[in-house]
Amino acid sequence: LMGRGVRPLDAQGRWSLVGWNEVFVTLDDTARGPWQGLDQNRVFAGALRQFSTAVGLEAGYLWVLTTRP
Repeated sequence: LMGRGVRPLDAQGRWSLVGWNEVFVTLDDTARGPWQGLDQNRVFAGALRQFSTAVGLEAGYLWVLTTRP
């Protein structure tokens, strides 16, 4: 599951604030793998520089929470 938000800072949309949250869920138990339930959560916050309609660069901080058995 992933949610993403972008907030432009100028009228041309060249600079924006960006943030997203990505959740990984394991649906079943495996013998030598992850347990059922929350596996990872990734949260990102940063800035986006849009160079064209097809090319942009994001820089920021990525926080990762992982569960370990």
